[in-house]
Amino acid sequence: MTVGLRVTLDSDSADEPHVRIAAVVRDLDGVETTTEVGEYDGTATQQPVQGDELVHVRVDNASGASHLTVRMGSDGQLEVHHQLDAGPDTTLRRIPLRDNVRVRASDPPVEQTN
Repeated sequence: MTVGLRVTLDSDSADEPHVRIAAVVRDLDGVETTTEVGEYDGTATQQPVQGDELVHVRVDNASGASHLTVRMGSDGQLEVHHQLDAGPDTTLRRIPLRDNVRVRASDPPVEQTN
């Protein structure tokens, strides 16, 4: 299986850019499952992964930056973490997977769409 993030630019946003981000999981047979992660003001750029991260995206806006990272959880589920640069709080979203699957980052790990 592969996992990536799909970043969709909202072109209707009048002031600051606005993006929608979804996690995209592709099974070995090509079946794609999309899970909406959230909507964010600003622009999103792919970042180098660190440690156990599979995918890393930075969202920059007028009030600062935040990071979305995808990791495998210890319980066999994918975890999408959202962390603000200014603040200790992390939002976590879990995406269930089939048992005993191996997951890697898709190529490319971040897909930009309009």
